[in-house]
Amino acid sequence: MAKKQSGKSLNLKNLLEKQEWMLLAFIGSVYIVTMVLSLVIRLAFAQREGEAVSSTAMILYFVMNLIPAVTALILLFLEQKDKKKAVSHIIWELFLAGESPWIIVITGTLFLVHFFGNALLGNITISGNMLVSISYLPIALFSFGLTEIGWRGYFQTRFMPELPLNLRLMVISFVILVWQIPILSVSWAAKPTENWILLYLLLLGNTFMLGTIRSMCKGVWVCILFATVMNTWNNFFSVGGKWYAILIITVLEIVISIMLQAGAFAGKFGNITLEGIRNPELEKQRRIQKRLEKKEQKALRARKKQRAKQEQEEVKASVEEAEETGE
Repeated sequence: MAKKQSGKSLNLKNLLEKQEWMLLAFIGSVYIVTMVLSLVIRLAFAQREGEAVSSTAMILYFVMNLIPAVTALILLFLEQKDKKKAVSHIIWELFLAGESPWIIVITGTLFLVHFFGNALLGNITISGNMLVSISYLPIALFSFGLTEIGWRGYFQTRFMPELPLNLRLMVISFVILVWQIPILSVSWAAKPTENWILLYLLLLGNTFMLGTIRSMCKGVWVCILFATVMNTWNNFFSVGGKWYAILIITVLEIVISIMLQAGAFAGKFGNITLEGIRNPELEKQRRIQKRLEKKEQKALRARKKQRAKQEQEEVKASVEEAEETGE
């Protein structure tokens, strides 16, 4: 028995060590490739004053943003034991898993908090035509949306699951900031403010919103959609760089995100459970409730059966009585 237990603990330790190495491979690959591409763009395709951005530089810029997604998909493929079914399994896990209707409500709530919060604080201005902004959707998808495959679809679900969710989100926001430094260092890259502290606050708010959505979802497609629509919307309503507005909206986004997490923890959103947070008492109550419902259904079926039997006996007795009376 002792040998079996030690064998199991050794396998678990090896599994944990493998996951840690995979995470290190993910972060290392993403950081190194992104920095190399950023250097290539800035040195080989340096933009002179008055010149348009090179199409090659733009392609490399999109590729740079896709590095987390590509790296995550490669590592997800390597993790699969059955390589023949690996692709279909990954697609199902990330994109095709059914979501609760509550996810739409939660996602919409966070979007409205971001938009109306900035609007009330006077931190947005109309910066373009709506049709032009809608045409920006593919760019937003490749520049912002698909990166969620890497950060939310792969990294968040594997990074230190023993830590509280909100602490993990704080660390993840810093990890993503370090990745974005070489991207935002490209001179023509769009950014709402030149102040790195304010940029981090914006990123922190987004990380809590997207992290909260991911923690309640089975797949990652909702995060991709949220990030794409959010950045397309911001292309039409340009978010300003007022420090007090960014600070207030970041705090508001974090507070609302934590409140939604608490709602999921308390079972307020149907069958949605919060990744990284468990409520044993609530799960126990649900199990007891299900057992009671099964007992009630069983008792109801028994009563119906008994009633049907009584009715048959009454019909039979009345028939026999009628026959005796007729005789």
